[in-house]
Amino acid sequence: MLAIAAVGCANERVASQDGNPAAPSALQTPPLTATPTFETASRLGLIRRSGTVRVGMNQDDAFSIFTQPPNSYEKSDLPASFDASSYEATGWQSKGEGFGMILCKGKVFKGEVYKDKVVVAVDELDGLTEARLASDVVKPYIDAFGQPQYFDDKNELKSGFLDGRFVRYWFWQSGSNTGDILMICATEVKMDKLNVTIAVGWDSAMATLRMTPASALEDQRSADRLIDRQRSANKPNGANSSNRGGS
Repeated sequence: MLAIAAVGCANERVASQDGNPAAPSALQTPPLTATPTFETASRLGLIRRSGTVRVGMNQDDAFSIFTQPPNSYEKSDLPASFDASSYEATGWQSKGEGFGMILCKGKVFKGEVYKDKVVVAVDELDGLTEARLASDVVKPYIDAFGQPQYFDDKNELKSGFLDGRFVRYWFWQSGSNTGDILMICATEVKMDKLNVTIAVGWDSAMATLRMTPASALEDQRSADRLIDRQRSANKPNGANSSNRGGS
């Protein structure tokens, strides 16, 4: 289930839900070989009642916040878009939720060894209603980090809410157009049933995973078309509109 894959958030969630092939190879990105320096602490992170997981946090500290629940199993599949000599993956999967991290495998920067530090962290929730998305996901992040905003290629602030028919995104970015990125992606897979991906990460890693505003715009259009086709095929009367009001 973990959508730590370089195929785009919305496309991957739709494909995994309905057993369709993954997104087209055109969405693939070259392997990431560079590693972050962790020089600047980000205010962004994945929120839990027990704390916040941020880029640069140690693996053990992150797992103390997103504790592996009973009856779950471990996941350790590193996306092909990451160099295995520089990165490793770890996480867990339970019914309805998955948590995963991409970690820096080990590097020396200014005499300090960076190992097992979070580069990307992802929380995935399946089967949420619109009400739960609003109250349990979007509202806490807006309360913590303000309205979603990101920097465009001209380093100008833009609204981080990208609305769509079946797929919506919320983006936050810290500091500048090279700051860490926080993303919420909500994909309507059934009427009033949403798969939600929440991810925070180093901007270069997020770009490799297509978890950036620029990639989201492309993936959103592709996923909306895919869902539209699926619903048209499943319903001869073409009743394929979103359950959201005004859609």
